[in-house]
Parts: sequence; structure tokens; C-alpha cells
Amino acid sequence: QLVEISRAQAGPGRIMGTRYAIFGNYGATWGFEDIRGYDPMVNHAYERWIDRSGMIVLPRYANWVIGVTDLERARPLLNVLDVRFLASMPYFWEPRGYPTLYRADLITSENPTAWPRAFFAPGALAADDFGEFWTLARRFGNAPFISLNRDVLRAEHAEPLAQPAAIVPARGYRLTCNRTEFTIDAPAPGWVFLGETHWPGHVRASLNGVPVKVETADGVLQAVRVETAGSYSIVFHYIPEGWEYAAGIALAGICALGIWVIRLANRPGRPV
Repeated sequence: QLVEISRAQAGPGRIMGTRYAIFGNYGATWGFEDIRGYDPMVNHAYERWIDRSGMIVLPRYANWVIGVTDLERARPLLNVLDVRFLASMPYFWEPRGYPTLYRADLITSENPTAWPRAFFAPGALAADDFGEFWTLARRFGNAPFISLNRDVLRAEHAEPLAQPAAIVPARGYRLTCNRTEFTIDAPAPGWVFLGETHWPGHVRASLNGVPVKVETADGVLQAVRVETAGSYSIVFHYIPEGWEYAAGIALAGICALGIWVIRLANRPGRPV
């Protein structure tokens, strides 16, 4: 039932298992996106971001159980991370304050205030560190917003907003393992937010095929600048830094191996 519910949603969304429901890293078995990742590949800035929230403790190494005792207090974090559904075991506990969609051996609850995975906003709030962002999240948690470093806003000659503005959700999502693409209809200049982890130097973005700079938004997520109103096809692409050099070295090695094999095959045989 949870699989059917998740597939019926409009756009991407995450599912979080509480306590012993859907252990960390295991949701991918059913095609679920979780807020946890495979431990060797987890962005440590993301882990610190979660820790600084004080709302959820991510599992570490052998401990696969999410540490959260107050899901209502954790709602701002779940909203920002686009957690639309919660899965829980009825004989452990049931989330309070979240509508129940399905009850059986697994209870499926909905978070109706989850942010869209990507959206346009005409401006951004100012937050220079995790602490400032989480203060804003607790204050405006149910209203999607973008927060950026003050230096970034000054460089763009943009005044920070005092409170969240009306947003325009993205449409037409196309997701792969290292690429997220969607369409934004921007009514004015502003910013486009993507609720996926930003690794500076490893993430590239383009608007209608034109490369643009990716900024760190909301402490550890992503945003790009839109200079004019219009409809934009936006692509965020994760490419590890130095990938081109590594690919070139690998190609050179394959070519050298091929030449060596050809020469070996054409070498005259030794006399008997």
C-alpha cells in the first residue's frame, strides 16, 4: 500500500521510516527516497546540518534506527526535506499530528506541509550558518523559502526578504541517479531552489542549456539565480570534481592496453 501511495503522488517526495520501520538505506528496495544515504557516500555537511537541527538523529554505521521522539517538533526539518510520508510500526508508536492514510502492520501517515522538491521564489531570506537557517525554519517551517548567505545576496545586489514570499512549484520532473531535471515558470527574476544536497565543486546546473552557478541554500541544499521571467528547463547534474581528468586517464590506459595487445598479437612467433 505504501508503494502505491508513493507512486501516486505528484512529483518526487521522500518517505521516512520511524523507529524500526524501513531501516536506513533499505527504502531503495521499493524505490523510496529516504533522508538517509549509504554511509560511505553521505555528505558530512548534510550530517552536521541534520545534527544542528536538534530534531532528528541520523543512524550511524551499525545503528539503522532514526532517533526522533517528537515528530511535531521535527516537522520543520521534514518539510524542508520534502518528507511527504511517514511509516511506523503500530506496536511501537504512532505519529501524532500527521493524518493517517493507511493502517495495517505498517501505519502510513502524511505530512501535508512538506515543501515541493523544487520551486521558484522571487527573493531569499538571509542566513549565514546552520543556526540562522534553523531559526528561520522553526519560525516559517510550513512556508517554503530560500535562505542564502549574505555575501551571495550582496554579490547579486539583492535585498534579503523579511519573510517567505509566494512560490511557484516546479513541474515535469525527470530524475536519475545523478541528475535532476524539471521545468520552472518564473513570473519574475528570482531564485530556484532544489531540495537536494549541494556538494560545491561536484554539482553543475544549467538553465535552458546555459551553465549557471549553483549556490548553497538553506545551509546545505541548492539554488540557482534566474535573471528574467520565463519558462526554464533546469538541470542539476552531479559530476565528481576531476571526473574529466580521471576519465581521460582511464581512456589513455585503455588505448595503451589495446596497442600492447595488438603488438603482442602481431609479434612473430619464436622458433621451435
